[in-house]
Amino acid sequence: MIEYRIIQFFPQPERSEAKNIGVIVFDEDWVGFKALGMIERVEKPDYTAYSFLPKFYHDSLWVFGEWIQWFKSLCRDAEGNNKHIHTELNQLALHSPQFHSTDSAYMDTQFERRNDALDLIFLDVVGTPTKAKEPVFEDYLEKLLIKSELAFDPAFEQGIEVTATLENDDVAVFMLDYFYTKKETLVGIKNIRIQKARYKALDTKVNDAIYAFTTAQTINMLTKETSIVLIDTPTNPRKDAYVSRLQAVATVIDITKSEAATKLRNICT
Repeated sequence: MIEYRIIQFFPQPERSEAKNIGVIVFDEDWVGFKALGMIERVEKPDYTAYSFLPKFYHDSLWVFGEWIQWFKSLCRDAEGNNKHIHTELNQLALHSPQFHSTDSAYMDTQFERRNDALDLIFLDVVGTPTKAKEPVFEDYLEKLLIKSELAFDPAFEQGIEVTATLENDDVAVFMLDYFYTKKETLVGIKNIRIQKARYKALDTKVNDAIYAFTTAQTINMLTKETSIVLIDTPTNPRKDAYVSRLQAVATVIDITKSEAATKLRNICT
């Protein structure tokens, strides 16, 4: 017989609408824990697993990483001490009103590996949040900023207007969709949707990005590496040509690719 308690998150505690996000499973000498976003042998969780929560939480998804570490520590400290597990889980809401634990439930299991029971219970009571629709450019962009953890960084700003005086005393003004500054690192970012963009609008966006980054590099604000354009995958040779023009002045990252977050984070840090 194995015992388990479900970890729940209340996005708005006053509404009493809970989301099951994890489970602690234990018996007389073993404790196991599993939560959304946890990846085997990886310290940090995949925060995008929590992007189903209301958007006002998206800048704070890093909190779930801290809570996951807290639950892991509880499992290490409480192995063989079920009373300690119950004491901590019963007081969970005192730490944060958003987090709760259900009362104990039990499963009569014949699994040789108790982790198999943990996986089965997790799948049953938590599962994987389903996506309501095929992701669009904005969805990929939001996932990228969360996965790269830039969305949580106070050094990451949105919608920056830059005014610069050039050598001939002309004044140049340009916009950056995002701007990141940390120690010696300055990174400017423009977003350009390629796939479903009309060619006239694409001309305008590409020319604007080239002007912004050429100017920023002229005044030694950015380099080509730290001038970043976030795009989705071009669908025809004509749109490939826009990407080639951007690559001449900037680092182009396809946000639909799995390695996009790592590339962005490496440049920024």
